[in-house]
Amino acid sequence: LGRIFLTALLDTKLECVKASLLLETVE
Repeated sequence: LGRIFLTALLDTKLECVKASLLLETVE
């Protein structure tokens, strides 16, 4: 359970980073 939760957390972080990078690129 802990590992799955950690992986989900990392995925969410990655998505946030990707989104912010995309936003910066658009600007």
